[in-house]
Amino acid sequence: MGIRTRLHAYDRLAATLGVLVALALLPVQLFVSHIYAETIPLVVGGASLVYLLGTRRQTATRPFTLPPIAAHALPPVVCFGSSALILLAHTQGSRTSVFYLFAAALGTLVLTQILFVDDADCHTGVLLGQVILLSAVIRFASLLTTPGFVGIDVWVHIPRFTQGMLSANSIGGMGSTKYVMAPLYHLLVGTTAMFADVSLRTALYLSLGLAMPFSAVFIYLLTRTLVPTRWALFAVALYALSDSVVRWGIHLIPTSLGLIFFLAILYLVVRIMQQDTGLRDTLLLLLFFLAQAFTHQVSSFITLVLLLAGWLTRLGIGSGLFDRQLGDGDSGFDLDGPGAIPFGGYFVFNLGLLTLIWSLTPYYGQPFLKTAFLFFWNSIGGGLSDVAGPGSGGGGAGASGAGPTLVEFLALNFDTIGFLLLLFGATIGSLYALRRGRTNQAILTLVAAVGLMMVFTLLPPLVGVGTFLSGRWFAFLYAGMAVMTAVGFEYLRRGLSPKAFLVLLLVFLAAYPMVMTASPKATVDSPMMENERPRYSFSEQELAARETILATTTGSPQDPIFTDHPYTAVLNPPDQPRFGTARIPPGGVAQHDEVLYREYQRTGAPIFRTGEGAQRVYQIERDALCHGQYETLYTNGDVTYCRAA
Repeated sequence: MGIRTRLHAYDRLAATLGVLVALALLPVQLFVSHIYAETIPLVVGGASLVYLLGTRRQTATRPFTLPPIAAHALPPVVCFGSSALILLAHTQGSRTSVFYLFAAALGTLVLTQILFVDDADCHTGVLLGQVILLSAVIRFASLLTTPGFVGIDVWVHIPRFTQGMLSANSIGGMGSTKYVMAPLYHLLVGTTAMFADVSLRTALYLSLGLAMPFSAVFIYLLTRTLVPTRWALFAVALYALSDSVVRWGIHLIPTSLGLIFFLAILYLVVRIMQQDTGLRDTLLLLLFFLAQAFTHQVSSFITLVLLLAGWLTRLGIGSGLFDRQLGDGDSGFDLDGPGAIPFGGYFVFNLGLLTLIWSLTPYYGQPFLKTAFLFFWNSIGGGLSDVAGPGSGGGGAGASGAGPTLVEFLALNFDTIGFLLLLFGATIGSLYALRRGRTNQAILTLVAAVGLMMVFTLLPPLVGVGTFLSGRWFAFLYAGMAVMTAVGFEYLRRGLSPKAFLVLLLVFLAAYPMVMTASPKATVDSPMMENERPRYSFSEQELAARETILATTTGSPQDPIFTDHPYTAVLNPPDQPRFGTARIPPGGVAQHDEVLYREYQRTGAPIFRTGEGAQRVYQIERDALCHGQYETLYTNGDVTYCRAA
């Protein structure tokens, strides 16, 4: 009897271990200063404790219900408010702090409806439409108010690769790049431009730009197979408003298209495990494997990790490891039902496909597979990285050098807070997946996938390994975390007291839309903390200067022209860097032969080198770069090109 009791409480055992491990890791903060090392144990421990409190009762009492008049009035408010967001962005010329506050308020109204409307007023189409509308407006307000493109990589993919392909009427027109074996993104944009007779910029927004908000529907379809409709809507709202997803909705590169294919694959995998499906679904899944392989290497590897998680889960179930602990009754898991998905075959097929394609993909004069392995091997020996990149949490404090206030610190770490909120919900959902009789292969696969992806997302940067481009994993990781958060909150609705559950929901309503909408990752075009975070978009004058400088100067890797990052990134041709990041000691002046100054260096968050291998956000005056020893060769009022006299 004692053994059976322990087996029935497998989820509570895991939650208890979560609390104990969190307590044991508290001293780690004395030796490791990384924000995730300091906060993740606390969040996981807190979520485990809340889960344990929720196992004490099972009730279906609703904590609060909106009156019918509010339920009917809020959808028009959100729709008209979304229209006002576009007008606000157009009037102010960009997305500003006021825009982010207004957008967050609308996000809160959408979540309020999802969580608190009465069942009779919970219309799926109306609520899902509001989520897609708001997420689309947040993205297109950025795209339509930004000259050129948002981000850096897109300046290579569109004006260079896609235009080169169209000019040569051949994929070979992209030149010597790894994307000759992954051209689907460029073919999509190029084909749209040809058939719609529009510019490449417009074609990008009409194709991939429009597809990104609607791709969140896959999250709804996926979650609906696991929880009731209300919580499926909750999951899609969490996902669509998350910062990393917004980021790839405004910085439209192959990662964006790879994310769409990943969501389709994730949905099909869960669908096949949950329902009796035929050959059509299997062929469709294989088709998406092929499409993603010909779109983006990182996205394909992330999908491989998903399939690995499913295969490992399948092996565990096949071995009987979970039957007594988690199975329902004496039969345990049904290995011959719809959940009997051949994950091993899918994993091996995808691994073989990627190995073949990557062996034929050119990358730095060698096959992509060999070059990627060499990069990984070299980065292992590199040790911990001591340079804070442009998007890290270690941004400088501007020209003053003063430390940020508490409010500024929170704003600078909105992305971390958003991740921790999802981690809290996903932890509860994962613990619930371990409850006896309440689990299946699909939900265990999601738990394993979230765990493996979190390892690839958080661990490599801590040890200085950049080969996996871990920063690009968050949007993919958030798909699983949003689903598991919905599963966890659906459990807490029955497990916690109505008042305690209401408090938890109010915290999410108040915090989540704000931290995600104004997160540094979601605002690369116009950061909320504009003096602390670099702006990865450029004014018309900066773009005009770019064209003139590229056409009239002869900088080279041996004799570059120096300016700030990220301006160097949009100036540099990918095959022959001609521009470098200027070295300006705090309080000193540049000592380079040729320099580019722009007004953003005085008012924004430019990044300069301060010494050998060190760089930080540092505002300067014009005299620090173009001082008295320089002659002005070009200026358009915003950008100035100077050369040592």
